Amino acid sequence: MSPKLLSAILFLLTISFASVVADSGQLSVFSGSNYQINYNTKDSTIQGIQANKDSLSLELSVQVTRPSASVELTLPRDLIDAKKSDGSDESFIVLVDGVFANYVETNNTPQTRTILIQLSSENKDIEIIGTSLGTTALVSQNNTQQTTPIPQKPIEPQIQQNQTQVLPSHPPSTQQNNTQNTEPTQDIIHQFVSILNFNLSNTPLNLDKKQLTEYSIITAIIIVVIIAIASSVKKNNQRKTRK
Repeated sequence: MSPKLLSAILFLLTISFASVVADSGQLSVFSGSNYQINYNTKDSTIQGIQANKDSLSLELSVQVTRPSASVELTLPRDLIDAKKSDGSDESFIVLVDGVFANYVETNNTPQTRTILIQLSSENKDIEIIGTSLGTTALVSQNNTQQTTPIPQKPIEPQIQQNQTQVLPSHPPSTQQNNTQNTEPTQDIIHQFVSILNFNLSNTPLNLDKKQLTEYSIITAIIIVVIIAIASSVKKNNQRKTRK
């Protein structure tokens, strides 16, 4: 291999390695207090960072210079963290340009969590979402449901209203039936009395209305029997006369 060719290869390799841009340092973030985030970047530059309390997230703007870029962040747990209901660590949600992205958690201590995010040349925005941000934490939905009172409608007024509607009024019905049953009997009695032409006010005997009615019925029966006997005798006499 000629010295010129070897020199050209070495020059290309030097340019290739020199083109890889790496950076490290600290980022200052305010979320109730000031926090410091250690970072390492490869072929990318962090242009800005801010905390979003509404989404419990950190939002970063980046500039990528090569397709194989990456950003490594050491996140203080006091600033941002992700926890399960039992207190164990939960995975962060990482969005790159609004799309879910994978990451690698390279280190984990009681104070910090370090994550590595791979980027491509067109990426501009990174969002890291946790369950707590500074002094703001995600409220558990189950706890909210348990502490929310469930209004109940009063039961006793409803029961009393139903009982009032269901229970029938028996005494008026019974009185009505008794009145209806006695009306035909009174009509028959008055008819018999009118037939016999009894005037109660002119009756010499000291009888009440019930006794007088009974005597009137008996008298009417006797008269009917006498008329029937007389009719029968008359018919027999007529037959004998014809013979």
